[in-house]
Amino acid sequence: MVLGEAKMKTLIHTGCGIRRMELMRYLLLQTSLVRGGVKPAEILTVNHCYCASDPERTGSVFHSQTSSNLPSSDNFTEGFCILQGEVLRRLGLPWKTLRHRDHGSLTIFYDPQLLAETLAVPAVQKYLRRNGYSDCETLDQWLARLAERFETESFPHEVGLFLGYPLKDVVGFIFARARHTHQGSWRVYGRKEPSLQLMDRYRRARQLAETIVDQVEDWDQCVQKISSIKSLI
Repeated sequence: MVLGEAKMKTLIHTGCGIRRMELMRYLLLQTSLVRGGVKPAEILTVNHCYCASDPERTGSVFHSQTSSNLPSSDNFTEGFCILQGEVLRRLGLPWKTLRHRDHGSLTIFYDPQLLAETLAVPAVQKYLRRNGYSDCETLDQWLARLAERFETESFPHEVGLFLGYPLKDVVGFIFARARHTHQGSWRVYGRKEPSLQLMDRYRRARQLAETIVDQVEDWDQCVQKISSIKSLI
């Protein structure tokens, strides 16, 4: 049974009746680079299937964020319906809701160690401290401040740093959008080589994860293999 993106793009249009395991595998793919220790975090939107005022009906729609550019508030595609609690329990990744809206929530799934290491890079930390994160020390504080900024701004683009984009590309996108030197999975600013190497690393990890999700039917084995993709790329 093939469970890759091509099939899922068809399945997502059939609504809440889609088989749960197929949807879980799709979500596993969307967060595979986080689970595999390749990326510090990934963002998904959670759109509510049911009335938010009805506590007995907690269905949600998850959407994956595309990476054709640095994150933007309207750059979410490919959703599916599933009970939110079941998704979070089976996925088993730390997560935090960044923004609530009537139609849904923006959620970050993350690797605590890798995200902490990413935010501890001196240049990254210096930039963030100068731009609204001056008093953040713990990972919980960094994420809480990011959530605050999502509530007060349309889309704080420094989130790209949390997601593993290079600092130079995040800053370049914020201040000089028209002067990028390369357009790939995201816009590259300045020297291309480091960004292209990282882009290729993410691409290879994603391709490996797609192969695993397509070929390994047992859920636990699939999770285990995806957890080891860092050592295979």
